[in-house]
Amino acid sequence: MFKGALSSLFIIVSFSSLSTNFKVSIFEENLNAKTYEDSSNSRKESWAYLSYVVNVDGKPENIEVISSSKSKDKKAKAKQYVENLRYIPANRNGKPIKTERTFLLKFQKSLWGNPNDGISVHFSRGYDEANKLIEKGHLEEASSVLLDLEENKVKNLTEQAYFSWLSSIYYSKTKEWGKYQSATYDAWVLKEKLTDQYAYIVTKNLIDYALYDLEYQFALDVLNSMKRLTGVNLTEDGYSEYQALITASLNAQQEIKKSYVVDKEDTITYHRIVKSQLSVQDVVGKIIRIELRCRNYFKSLQRTTDIEIPIDGAHCKLLLEGQVGTEFTVIETGNNILLN
Repeated sequence: MFKGALSSLFIIVSFSSLSTNFKVSIFEENLNAKTYEDSSNSRKESWAYLSYVVNVDGKPENIEVISSSKSKDKKAKAKQYVENLRYIPANRNGKPIKTERTFLLKFQKSLWGNPNDGISVHFSRGYDEANKLIEKGHLEEASSVLLDLEENKVKNLTEQAYFSWLSSIYYSKTKEWGKYQSATYDAWVLKEKLTDQYAYIVTKNLIDYALYDLEYQFALDVLNSMKRLTGVNLTEDGYSEYQALITASLNAQQEIKKSYVVDKEDTITYHRIVKSQLSVQDVVGKIIRIELRCRNYFKSLQRTTDIEIPIDGAHCKLLLEGQVGTEFTVIETGNNILLN
């Protein structure tokens, strides 16, 4: 295990090229029932974004929920769903290998066979009230209305999308930037439920925040999602300008330093890698597990273990599991490895 105060875990990234004879894992079969649930009792829906490793037998393992809606009871169900997916494993030079995949799972419901996409009258009234209070700058009153909305009126994914959108506006006014990021991210995940205009604005806002937070790979991933927005004409020149901004911002950073604290709600840290050398330092507490997860590579890491990441390693992340309260810092230096 990795523990102790002010200790360091050094992960020195050197580059060697993978063989070009690589084939990505291919989805083969879903052994689950449909994700739509028939319900006459509740309109509550949920979502979860998961990272997992497809092993050499084509089965998911090391399944982790990276982010999710407020329905915490659905995390176990989300993991169980992914367990029942089957793949043709990735292979290099004809030999099967472990690689990472990610999956956004949405638990949606139908009511007596009818769609559950609509907005309720109760939600609409609360939303309009909160929106007017925010516009007038009555933020304390708006906070109470938003709390009532969240606890009593936000049910399906459409309502969750609009609640997250409105919450992001509220938190931008109160300058609670951590909560702003969380609300903006949730709205972006459910952007297809929003109007075209709101979906575009929330995507742009998330790119801006990702740059502020030094999350360059995530900023590029969000930018790529803008291409798929309906009602948005993102030209090649427009895309290139955004891409150049992200690259220039990364180039200006000789060192990227991010500190983390493991909280009781989520013991998993998912760090997207954008430079060629990194180390985990100033560990106070206990890190239980560290994994390097890439689209074409996977490795479990041990303390002070030097590892090689291939120069064409794709979208690599460092996944760390720690005990509650553990603090550590991830420092990245070296060459940029930002990928489209």
